[in-house]
Amino acid sequence: MNWIFYLGRWYQISPVLLSGDYKLSIPGERGNIILTRKELERASRAFFGLSPPAHLFVTR
Repeated sequence: MNWIFYLGRWYQISPVLLSGDYKLSIPGERGNIILTRKELERASRAFFGLSPPAHLFVTR
């Protein structure tokens, strides 16, 4: 199983097959959070303390 610490709690990650999104849920609780791939990547980078990828920085 895949888990992530998000918004101060541990969530189990499950893919939503039809939309390509990801569902974060806590086993035994009713609610869940739906994240896009980009939002899940941002949350994972924040969890591991990684900086955003270089293509997100715009320099002029």
